[in-house]
Amino acid sequence: MRSSLIMKTCLISTLLCEGCYTVTAYRGNPPAEDVRPDFDERQDFYFYGMFPSARVINTRKICEGRAAHKYQTTVTSWNVLASIVTLGFYFPRTARVWCV
Repeated sequence: MRSSLIMKTCLISTLLCEGCYTVTAYRGNPPAEDVRPDFDERQDFYFYGMFPSARVINTRKICEGRAAHKYQTTVTSWNVLASIVTLGFYFPRTARVWCV
């Protein structure tokens, strides 16, 4: 009984941590300290992330004439859980943009 509980706990933990990642791209030299992003929004993707929603991130509009210096996409364990619950139909990600 106890080994079964441990096995289930390990399986659930593995599923929740599976696929979590962050991709960060810099353009130019980043500022000395990281501040809050100028844009931070969840983006919706469908069918295991192969089909994005129609939303396009316009960095010129977000930064209002300033240059965008850092772009980031994050998938958390909650995003993976949402994908598991919907059997891969819905796969959210978080997009962030920092401006100089």
